[in-house]
Amino acid sequence: MFLALVPGQVPRVEFLASAEKNINGLDLSSPQCLAVNPRNEEFLVADALNDRVVIFDTLGRAAFSFPLGEERRNPFGVAVDSQDEIIVGAMDLAVLWLFDYSGAYLGAISLPDSVLPGRLHVISVDTILVVDRAGSGILEIDKSGRIIRQWISKNAKCKPSSAFIDRTGNTAMVSFDGSAVTGFDDGGGISYSLG
Repeated sequence: MFLALVPGQVPRVEFLASAEKNINGLDLSSPQCLAVNPRNEEFLVADALNDRVVIFDTLGRAAFSFPLGEERRNPFGVAVDSQDEIIVGAMDLAVLWLFDYSGAYLGAISLPDSVLPGRLHVISVDTILVVDRAGSGILEIDKSGRIIRQWISKNAKCKPSSAFIDRTGNTAMVSFDGSAVTGFDDGGGISYSLG
């Protein structure tokens, strides 16, 4: 089931759909992350154990799927930018892969060796937030892989699972352990912590 909310507004359900289980002869197997392409009104799902990305329409029908290709396995994070480039994070490698919207491989963005990318959030065409599943924070990187900023939780129990920009423009992180939500100011300091 997909549920999409409109960012920056009072939460309201924008789309609600359930997807078919079998897409192009393969059952979804360990779907990890969901991205929304508001321009095309489509959902992108990282289908980890089938090594592919599946794109669904707002009714939950599979519109398109593409394999990651040789040597690219186990997608975890997925995002799409305003130019319809799809960014996919590897589950067990310090790398992001870039694809065009037809599934053609465009290249890779290398991350520091200690980073295992989790969920992704596109800030702009050239800027991406990457949840570091192996650490306790998030990175803001450009498409060359250069780290622009990074936010680290001081909570030893922090296990980051998602990142977003809050309604005041601050970067925020969701954790499945420790503080549930942590907001960071522009200087990297903690502006709020919930849960």
